[in-house]
Amino acid sequence: MRQTLLSEDDLAQEVGTPGIRGNTDRFTLKFRKPEAAALQRQGCPILIQAYETPMHPYVRKLQRANEYFFKEGCYIIEVSNTDQDSAVSIAHARVLAGQQTAWHWLTDTYERYVIFSGQGLVEVGDAAAVAVNAGDVVLIPPGTRQRITNTGESDLELMAICSPRFSLENYHSG
Repeated sequence: MRQTLLSEDDLAQEVGTPGIRGNTDRFTLKFRKPEAAALQRQGCPILIQAYETPMHPYVRKLQRANEYFFKEGCYIIEVSNTDQDSAVSIAHARVLAGQQTAWHWLTDTYERYVIFSGQGLVEVGDAAAVAVNAGDVVLIPPGTRQRITNTGESDLELMAICSPRFSLENYHSG
């Protein structure tokens, strides 16, 4: 596979502000995990390289190098979140053992968690907390607060599927 290193100016012309929400159809973005705790709490990835990469139009690869810490308290890899498929977005989320995400909600966006590794306790709206394991699906209506706690000894991993696609403007916490 041929890769061409791009300048930040070239990338900004192609995909807008670099380093905010990582994946596109034409580029592989490489991030350095934020080293400062303040940046991590703000969920700010730092773009260090962008490569133009020929990609198959029907396959989105999970790019572990694109993982970044998001302010709600988990690590995220955007698998698919593009204008070409605005009806849905898919992100890989990872919650460390013993950690809990912050209460948060999405306006105008339906979210689903598909748990594929680990175990946890999920809270959605005012409903009682429910234990979740690999294979479980959590349905979260728009505007409904949510959080998940990793109750296991290894990472809790899930796919967060949003429709319409995730937009930071629709994200709220507190």
